[in-house]
Amino acid sequence: MKLLAISAFATKFEIKSIHIMKQKLFSAFILILFGGNLIAQESKIEFGLGTTPFISWISPSNKAISNGSASPSFGFGAKINYNIGAKYALGFEINLQNIGAQVKAENVVVRHHGINDTLSNFSITYNLQYIDIPFFIKMHTVREENRSFYGEFGASFGLLLKQKGDVNSNSYNKENINFAEPDEEDVFELKSTKNEDSYAITANKVRAGLMFGGGVNFHLQNSSRIELGIRYHMGLTDLLSENKWTANNNGIGLNIGFIF
Repeated sequence: MKLLAISAFATKFEIKSIHIMKQKLFSAFILILFGGNLIAQESKIEFGLGTTPFISWISPSNKAISNGSASPSFGFGAKINYNIGAKYALGFEINLQNIGAQVKAENVVVRHHGINDTLSNFSITYNLQYIDIPFFIKMHTVREENRSFYGEFGASFGLLLKQKGDVNSNSYNKENINFAEPDEEDVFELKSTKNEDSYAITANKVRAGLMFGGGVNFHLQNSSRIELGIRYHMGLTDLLSENKWTANNNGIGLNIGFIF
C-alpha cells in the first residue's frame, strides 16, 4: 500500500515537473521569438545627431519689399533613420533651427512716440528660432571602401519659438527688438507713404518647405558613420505675417551628422 502511494506521488510529481518544464520551455521560446524580432526591428532603426550650418535669404513675390543680404543660419538636433530596404530609408529629424533673414522696404514711415519719420534705406534683420521637424526618403549606394553616397528629399515643418531682430534706416535704428513682445521703448508703427496702410513686422508662427540634398557617408569600424552633404531648403509659406509683404525663406548649407 505504501509502495503504491509512493509510486502515485512520484508519478504526480513527475507530471507536475514535466508541466512546469513545458511552461518554462514555452516561455523561453516566446522570449526568444519576440526578443529576436525586437532585435531585428532595432537593427532597422538608427539614431544620430546632426548640425546644419547654412546661408538663408528671402524671395519676395511682390514689389513692396526686396531681399537684403544673405544671412548666416545654424541648426542642430537629433536624427532617426528607419531602414526599409538595402538601399532605402525613412529619415526623421527634430532640430532647433536659428534662421537669419533681411527684408528691405522703401516708401515707409515709422511712428514712434507720436512722431512720424519718413525713412530711407529701411531694413529689418530677423533672427528667428524654430523647432523644425523634417522627414525624408533617403537612398544610398552600395558601400565601397568605407564610403557610400546618399541622396534625400522630403519636407519640413517648423513652429516659431522666438523672433528678434534689428531695425536700420537713415534716422531710426533699434537693435535686438523682441517683435512678439517688444519693450515699451521698442514699440513703433510702420506705415506706407503712399496710402497710410500699416505694416505688421512679426514673423509667421508656422513655416513649411521642401528639402533636397545629397552627400557622402563615411563608415567607421563599429558600424557607425559620418554624414557629410549639402542640403537645400525651398520655402513654401510666407516668412512674415504681413499679407502685403509676401516672401518665402530659402536656404542652402551643410548637413553634418553622426549616426551611432
